[in-house]
Amino acid sequence: MLNIFKAICICALISNVAVSAKTFIVSPNKMTIQIPVKSNSSVLVAAKELQKHLQLITGVQVPVSNRKAQAGKYAFYVGIAPSDDKRHLQIEEARYRVTPQGVWLYGQDRFANKKRKTALEQVVDNRYAYVGTMFAVYNFLDRELKVRWPAPGDNNIICPKQNPLRLKVVAFDWIPKLKVRRLWSVNYSNWFYRRNIIKDKSIPKEFKFNPKQQKQKLLEEKLWQRRMRMGQSIVPNHRHAFVRWWDKYSKSHPEFFALNSQGERKPLRANGDNARVCMCVSNPDFQQEIVKQWLIRRKKNPYWNQMLNICENDCGKYCRCPECKKLDVVKKGEPFGKHMTDRYIAFANSVLKIARKHVPDVKVCMFAYQSYRFPPRKTRIDKDIVFSYVPKLWDSEKELDDLYKGWRKMGAEKMLLRTNGLHIDIGLPMGFEKTIFRNYKVGVKNNILGVAYDAIHGYWPSSGIVTYILARGIYAPEKSFEYWEQEYYDTYGKASPYIKKYYRYWRNNIWEKRIYPNRLKIVKAGFGFMRGGLYRSRGKYYSDADFDKTDAILQKASACKLKPEIRKRVNELILANEHARKLYHVMKAGTQYNTVDFSCVKKLHDFRLKNRDKVQFNWGRLMHIENRARLASAISFDNSVPVKRFANRWFFQIDPKNVGLKEHWEKFSYQRIKATWDRINVLTCWEHAFTHPDLMKLLKKYDGIGWYAQSITISEKVKGKKLYIRFGAVDESCWVYVNGKEVGKHLFKKSDDWKTPFKIRIDQEINWKVRKITVVVRVEDKAGAGGIWKPVWLVTDK
Repeated sequence: MLNIFKAICICALISNVAVSAKTFIVSPNKMTIQIPVKSNSSVLVAAKELQKHLQLITGVQVPVSNRKAQAGKYAFYVGIAPSDDKRHLQIEEARYRVTPQGVWLYGQDRFANKKRKTALEQVVDNRYAYVGTMFAVYNFLDRELKVRWPAPGDNNIICPKQNPLRLKVVAFDWIPKLKVRRLWSVNYSNWFYRRNIIKDKSIPKEFKFNPKQQKQKLLEEKLWQRRMRMGQSIVPNHRHAFVRWWDKYSKSHPEFFALNSQGERKPLRANGDNARVCMCVSNPDFQQEIVKQWLIRRKKNPYWNQMLNICENDCGKYCRCPECKKLDVVKKGEPFGKHMTDRYIAFANSVLKIARKHVPDVKVCMFAYQSYRFPPRKTRIDKDIVFSYVPKLWDSEKELDDLYKGWRKMGAEKMLLRTNGLHIDIGLPMGFEKTIFRNYKVGVKNNILGVAYDAIHGYWPSSGIVTYILARGIYAPEKSFEYWEQEYYDTYGKASPYIKKYYRYWRNNIWEKRIYPNRLKIVKAGFGFMRGGLYRSRGKYYSDADFDKTDAILQKASACKLKPEIRKRVNELILANEHARKLYHVMKAGTQYNTVDFSCVKKLHDFRLKNRDKVQFNWGRLMHIENRARLASAISFDNSVPVKRFANRWFFQIDPKNVGLKEHWEKFSYQRIKATWDRINVLTCWEHAFTHPDLMKLLKKYDGIGWYAQSITISEKVKGKKLYIRFGAVDESCWVYVNGKEVGKHLFKKSDDWKTPFKIRIDQEINWKVRKITVVVRVEDKAGAGGIWKPVWLVTDK
């Protein structure tokens, strides 16, 4: 047997594929899982994962032990190599050997950060942990026992049942072909969840997780990535490098920052995000400071700072100083900012030259992004610059291939695919999986080092097929889209043909015929973002007929004889399709600003609440991006029902001397207000609102008192109910008057009060014989933007 085993090992080393000699049967009752006495986190989690999956397959819980296996037991040796395998394990390498005497599952494990509290938290950290032993177990489960993980969570494990277990003699080694394999799990991360979900007042509390639930979701998603063998064997430090520089250097070194179009070195927009200010990349002192700070960080954390990060902030407002402009290679008649690559390559080359004086083998990380995603025109690229290339989803295959070739021609040797392509996802099925995969394969063809996709959105029934096929393709880049596509369909068992028909309907009819041919038009409508353009399309690329046809397909899938775990997934897909139809109806209704029919909004909200735990959707993430797109579905009225929206344009008067209260402006007749006050848009702060040119000059930097007025007629149908005026947001404090009488106020006390919705009851002041009221709002703003800046509604209790 030993000679056969050695021969198998040799064949596996040559071909990197499994070699089979014979098949044998093992009784689950005689199996044991053996681990070393001193086991690292990768071994501990791998053993637990193997135990879990074997129980799902055989119905028997196989014991885990660090003692010597009993006589007559068939052992799975996790984290233990066969005695005759003396070969060195490479980074992330995973091996397994299957013989009638036992199964050995082992790999290269290493942990650069051991501060994580639990073994699971440590192994899912794909930046700091190499988990070859876990990969060995997942390779074995995947290749030998046909286990599939179509989505995160143990309830999504699909595996053929066997008892006894049928195995074959196999030797298999796996070294990842891509050095970086990352699908970012950010949506449940602490920093993202607190900032974008917890603080987003438009998301009902029922859809927000407590910290324990949030952590569980994050761990499930990251463990799924490990099951799909995501990880990295090099440490490229690709993230926006200068997001904290304004806070640190704006007073001491304003010259470090871009000279904007107004001749100032600061963020261009008032109250703009300081993390999005561009840098003056030609400044030699700035370049020296970058290296100085990197050396300090490198001393504290050499692992994470192996490479020097100079990725520009996410801005696009490039420096206009003469020295920076000298670095540009501009075509005749080309506008400023069109092609900035030569500038940023010159910047990278300069920083690299400085850093080499301290660390000769240093690598510098930068983006190929926005206006510098195009190859440089004249400036050659140093071989030690590592690029994260950020292409557009809507680039054609030839355009992408030409861009890669252009970079290679100018000297680029180390490129990663760092794409935002998954951000097109709006929670509706649309069939973009093949385009995503095609763009990935163009990168593989051009010898990318790896991939980092931003990001997993977590709408698994509608777009999980995209994430699954992409993850499988990253695991084995040599396989085709069609291969992985069919594998995904096969996870639905006997319903597979109908599931294939379902997803291909969206791809063939929605993506390929309607969306992709109009992609540039959609991007333009979304101000450069395809997702935004789709939200603003009012659902024009879908129809009820699409949902009728796909519902019919899913009903045929449901009629098949299915195993319980597969029936659950088919039922979930049926619910997801019903959700998609309701979301489409809301998209047709429009944004928060122009929606008239709120019945569809309520139906969507009620559906989500009822099926919150039945459909594997990241509801918080979906509602957050809907809110950013101003989709009506994101309107949260708490326990209220919208009755009528106030007009977007109100009458407005500034009160710089604060005399309005003494002169009783709140009691002015509406006729007098119309005759003497200006008009202003309440969908933005008064600094940016369209109004009379002379008033606009005053408002540009105005802090103080401003008065708003609007008239509205109330339907007699709501008589007898509690009525409120609901303000989307007012910056900062305000006092509200109805027909000259104060009915309530909203004072700025906490940091979020300027952007928090609130409502004030008014029905006690309504004369139901007249039903027309005049609403006056006095706003006090002490700093920054000011005024009513989100929609105002008349609402009532349910």
